[in-house]
Amino acid sequence: MSISVLACGCVLAMGAAGAQDPVLLRRPLEPGAKDEYKVEFQIKQMIDVPEMGGPQPFGIAGVMKSTVQVGQPVPDKGVSKAELVLSEVRLKFDGLAAMMESLLTDMPKEMRYQGTIDPRNRLADMKPVAQNPVGPFLGVAATAWGQMAAYPDQTVKVGDAWELTLPKAPGLTNKEAKLQFKAAGAKELEGKTLIVLAGEGTIEGTTDLTDMMSQAGMAGGPGGGARIYGPLKVKVEYWVDPATGRLHRYAVQMAGKQTLDLASMGLVAPVDVNITSQMTLLKPGESTLEKIQVDPVRNEESGKQAAP
Repeated sequence: MSISVLACGCVLAMGAAGAQDPVLLRRPLEPGAKDEYKVEFQIKQMIDVPEMGGPQPFGIAGVMKSTVQVGQPVPDKGVSKAELVLSEVRLKFDGLAAMMESLLTDMPKEMRYQGTIDPRNRLADMKPVAQNPVGPFLGVAATAWGQMAAYPDQTVKVGDAWELTLPKAPGLTNKEAKLQFKAAGAKELEGKTLIVLAGEGTIEGTTDLTDMMSQAGMAGGPGGGARIYGPLKVKVEYWVDPATGRLHRYAVQMAGKQTLDLASMGLVAPVDVNITSQMTLLKPGESTLEKIQVDPVRNEESGKQAAP
């Protein structure tokens, strides 16, 4: 047996063994550390409005770069300051969402949010540095992973299972939710053995859309009231490098039947919801602009079409 074949066999064996050994997943909070991600998302909804002739599509597709930078430690809190920067944003609107197209003219090149991050990779208290029409909406889309992609509290190996509690979050839900997670396996990526964590569960409660719609200049603003409620089934998967604690990939799908309540318009309508999002670690300085085209959205999964 040649030395090269033997060496290759040893590397593969060590990778396989490493995937089976219990590991404690933690992100080092080194001030100045920065990770850049390509974020892709689609929001597909069919809103049943009899006054408009039946179900109407509401779709938003987006691609952007999300940069997470670690700041200085917060004394005695076990967390560090963090800044999230959204850039290279491209959005497409479909159906009833087309009324939001005008927001793109006022959208800044970068949107910054500041809060904290902890060793379990959880972003918290992220607030926009400056207000803009799409800031609250994109902030929710970009930071939801900061709770769903939380590393487990304990050491894990492939096959282990645990429960993750999602806290209440503005723009997502007003109730805690519990997801059932497991260490589903290992993946090889560019010479690294990554551990794959997968979770699922149901998010229930009410999402208050009032402030978000108000800042976007849409109906249902202050005094009017706007909310959406009902259960959403959630599936999450993310890949983590146990050697470095870096998150390399994250994907989530949320689907269900909800109710949209726009008090100011006297509208209460059932909604079929399907939301998908994926986040992939970029190489330093890598751009998303030349890679991705944002396609219009239709909710084919519902089997419904907009009324003529």
